[in-house]
Amino acid sequence: MLALLALGLLMTSCTAGAATARTAATAGGASGSPSPCPVSTPSGPPAPRVARLNFGTVVASTRDWVHAGGLWAQVPHGGILGALRNSRTHFLETKFGWFRQNPGQVYVTAELLDPGSPSFHSQVGTVPEYGPTGFVPSGLEFARGGCWRVSGILGDDHLAFIVRVTVQRLP
Repeated sequence: MLALLALGLLMTSCTAGAATARTAATAGGASGSPSPCPVSTPSGPPAPRVARLNFGTVVASTRDWVHAGGLWAQVPHGGILGALRNSRTHFLETKFGWFRQNPGQVYVTAELLDPGSPSFHSQVGTVPEYGPTGFVPSGLEFARGGCWRVSGILGDDHLAFIVRVTVQRLP
């Protein structure tokens, strides 16, 4: 399976915005044939120090960043976002960090790029909890795996990137 995934990763041309695209092929439709997902890859400089602060401590590495204006995020390695299945809701859940250079509340939405229209939910830390700038965590809940466009919004800044959401199994 890993060999199939490795063969499915192809470099493609640059897309609009701060990220470039790579195609991840994983098991897709009813036929089980691979469906392409143009996952985002990092491009551009790392987030500035003020965006990587969490209660005065610098967090996160200096690589794998995408950004729009004052909102930054680290793209998961290979564009694959692992998530755990909630046994009660059956949603795929993961935590994801956002990094604010500009002050304000982050809001998160996501859209499935594969056929279908399953739902998505998010919970994002608030300004009173985490301060006006720097790191803020979010909980992302996807109705199913697949190719998703995740969007973070901070004021007028809209950061969107594409990931392949997959079920992550604990050892």
